[in-house]
Amino acid sequence: MIEIIKDDEPLNVSLFAVDQTSKFMPETSDESGLKPYEVLADPSLKQEGLNIGDQFTYNEITWTVKGFTEQRYSYGHTPALFTSLETWESISDTYQAVLLSEKDTIDAPSSSVDAVQKGDILSNVPGYSAEQGSLTMMVTFLFIIAAIVLATFFYVITLQKLHQYGVLKAIGTKMRILLGALFAQISILAAGGVAAGIALTYGLTLVIPSGVPFELSITMILFNSGLILIMAWIGSLLSFRSIVSVDPLEAIGSVK
Repeated sequence: MIEIIKDDEPLNVSLFAVDQTSKFMPETSDESGLKPYEVLADPSLKQEGLNIGDQFTYNEITWTVKGFTEQRYSYGHTPALFTSLETWESISDTYQAVLLSEKDTIDAPSSSVDAVQKGDILSNVPGYSAEQGSLTMMVTFLFIIAAIVLATFFYVITLQKLHQYGVLKAIGTKMRILLGALFAQISILAAGGVAAGIALTYGLTLVIPSGVPFELSITMILFNSGLILIMAWIGSLLSFRSIVSVDPLEAIGSVK
């Protein structure tokens, strides 16, 4: 993390040096490459008044903003700047860390160098583990609450129709048909709720400010949607039990 000076105002950023020919080079609309002391900036820095062509000072050197990355990049909640390896080597002969891909090969590192996996790096980013722990706990409790609400909702609906189920059993309707109909109703309601939730979530992405770090992946949506459907089906077992145990004679006698 470094402090740059723009218009006599300090601004905290994270500076990364990247091989411009590697896959780690961020995508940008301008692919002409970085010249000495040029940087690609995180888009969130636009809110700080940084624009293409602007200059700032760091290490008593004047730097120029060549462009902005297409995606957001930050480290420790500070926006990132990307420059070339040549520029970095002109101001420093040391690296805090070196990022390698799976295809890169190097000689065995010396005893003064630690080789770690990507997951270990992420877990040691300042505040990352604490934030992820809190977020995981909140999501877990939300799923637990959702499971209780779903089970209770479907159970109450089943109780309200228990007399009708008893009459259907009395006239010879097979249990397989009754349970199948209930399962279909629960599946349709749960799937409809999931679809509405996904639509609402995508709608919110249109109004969320661009400066808010937010990512909505298809994998996460499919996993959470499937988990909610599974919880709805598990919660339906309580309703199934009510239908199986209802006495047709009592149900007929209680129908008014």
